[in-house]
Amino acid sequence: MVLIFDFLGSYTKTRWDMKHLRSRAQLEKVQQRRLQRLLKWLPADHYYSAYKNGPWAQIPISDKAHWMGNFNQVNTLGLDFDQTRNFARHQEDTRQFDDEIRPGISVGLSTGTSGNQGVFITSQRERGLWAGAIIGKLLPKIPKQQERVAFFMRANNNLYESTGSRFLKFKFFDLMRDPQKNLVDLVLFNATILIAPPTMLLEIVRYYQDHKLDFNFKKIISIAETLEPEDKNWLEKETGQIIHQVYQATEGFLGATCPYGTLHLNEDNLLVEKDVIDEEQHLFAPIITDFYRHSQPLIRYRLNDVLQEKVTPCPCGSPYLALERIIGREDDLLIFAQENSQGSQKVFPDFLRKVVLEANANIQNYQIIQQDPHHLTIALEDEAYQKAVMDNLIKFLQTHHLEVPAVNFVAYHYDFKNGKRRKIIREKQKGKV
Repeated sequence: MVLIFDFLGSYTKTRWDMKHLRSRAQLEKVQQRRLQRLLKWLPADHYYSAYKNGPWAQIPISDKAHWMGNFNQVNTLGLDFDQTRNFARHQEDTRQFDDEIRPGISVGLSTGTSGNQGVFITSQRERGLWAGAIIGKLLPKIPKQQERVAFFMRANNNLYESTGSRFLKFKFFDLMRDPQKNLVDLVLFNATILIAPPTMLLEIVRYYQDHKLDFNFKKIISIAETLEPEDKNWLEKETGQIIHQVYQATEGFLGATCPYGTLHLNEDNLLVEKDVIDEEQHLFAPIITDFYRHSQPLIRYRLNDVLQEKVTPCPCGSPYLALERIIGREDDLLIFAQENSQGSQKVFPDFLRKVVLEANANIQNYQIIQQDPHHLTIALEDEAYQKAVMDNLIKFLQTHHLEVPAVNFVAYHYDFKNGKRRKIIREKQKGKV
């Protein structure tokens, strides 16, 4: 269970920050104070303790592989990586997520879609802070009547059920379970807040439409997968609501949408540095430092996500960094051979998305998998779309002087048990990154 004073303290702080931090100068001043407090807290023999008093730029930038490779040194609880991972895998295999590896300490796994399966640990206090922050961002006021939250996720964790209280009734829907049974139970639960990956949100809306059910959710929140523009537009059109987003990963609660639907990074809890990928398109990979993560400190950690910064001010007036959207994973940039063997060129997923969607207005579900620069698999729901997609692909590649790969068309099928849906994937070649 979450300690109520951790929850309320975090909720109060989150609401205070959102109300009073109205300029970048104010925000950065508070960030530096919280950063110094974190560095001062680090144990004397910790992995990062040698950098406590040195220049910030000297602290090495880490990534998931490095973070996991040094798990035993980075976590402050003396946990062993192999034992912790095995414990988390046992939880997933048995679908029993209530057990704690130590009293008050929960363990979870990331999906491993970025190539490395992450192990994350959270203390009771951190779960309280997480719960207060997420409720503070997503529910402007503590509800007078209990809200019923339906949460669809591949794996449950004490972290996710931390929000259970007299303010919220929480129900976990296991994506490994039969989707039809989940849909029936969702109707019976009569949820007021719906939280699910985009794939499941699409299924839910279609189910309610097919069965002529009232869509009475007060708020719809997309999680886990990248919310593609075409899915967001369809969901908002069919539900008549803003589809909100939570940017949540193994690395923590990273961002949430404001009342206008703009995704803002949680710069009240994070220091965000930008590793620029494409300056013209305002694309960057975030390097984050979490001010409040103590069990598994996150310091100058580079995420594998490609984010697009919003260049126009958000009407909400928040100084927190605003995103146009989450593009996807950096390693899903496709690589095509240039004509006449002149080398290769990276292509952003958006270009391939446009190739498919402009082929036919009825295309909604699809997947593109690149095995190597010369081989591509495209999954479509209807083979009637294949010629138009192929024509668009050839036109795009020839316009950019890129070789046309061998394309294998297959029937589209998505299984929720396979983990996160990714529409565009570049498979890693053996022996290469």
